Amino acid sequence: MKNKTYDRITDRITTLLVVLIFKFFGLVLGAIALLAGFVFLIYTLRNAVAKAGVTERTVRAWEHDKLRPTESQWQVLVGILRLDATFPKG
Repeated sequence: MKNKTYDRITDRITTLLVVLIFKFFGLVLGAIALLAGFVFLIYTLRNAVAKAGVTERTVRAWEHDKLRPTESQWQVLVGILRLDATFPKG
C-alpha cells in the first residue's frame, strides 16, 4: 500500500525540479541569445566602419566627442546607418 503523503511530496518535489530546470535553461538560452546579439552588433559596426573607410580609432574619437565626421564621412554613414541626412552643425 502506497503512502499518499509520500506521493504528494514526491510529486511536488518533481514539479519543483522540472520548473527549476526549465527556468535554468531559459536563462541560459536567453544569455546565449543576448551574447549572439552583441556579437552581431559588433560585427555590423565593424562592417559599417570598414564601408565608411575610417579607422576604429576615428570612430572612438567620434564616440568621445574628440572629432566629428567630415561631410563626406557623414554622407557615407547616412547611407549605411540610415541616419538623418542633415549634416550636424556646431
